[in-house]
Amino acid sequence: MSGLMELLQSAKKAGVKCAIGSSGCRENVEMIVEGLGIADLIDGSISGSDVTHGKPHPEIFTKAHELLGLRAEECVVVEDAVNGIVAGVAAGCKCIAVTTTASAETLSEAGASMCFADYSTVTIEQINELLR
Repeated sequence: MSGLMELLQSAKKAGVKCAIGSSGCRENVEMIVEGLGIADLIDGSISGSDVTHGKPHPEIFTKAHELLGLRAEECVVVEDAVNGIVAGVAAGCKCIAVTTTASAETLSEAGASMCFADYSTVTIEQINELLR
């Protein structure tokens, strides 16, 4: 996940709230957060254990923006999967795609506003631009 740590650090420094919305079970999400050492860089997480409906249903991202105390239109979902983009759009969020699991064309067709090769090419400024 090239650039993920730097993106999360930039977000924290800029005061941007971040949450993980993963279809994985709670234990896996906690293991990843601990393994990557990002607990202090995120403001919470929603796992597959916390929702009734998985992606592409919007529930996971609806719960994530509610957890952050934000409205959907104040959030940008960063995703690498078509079902995640579909879920983010259905939740009312803007979406950025990282092309690690699907092509930029496929992710754009699913609703991504911008596509990047990896996290190292995404900036907080680009995320903020989507919200304007």
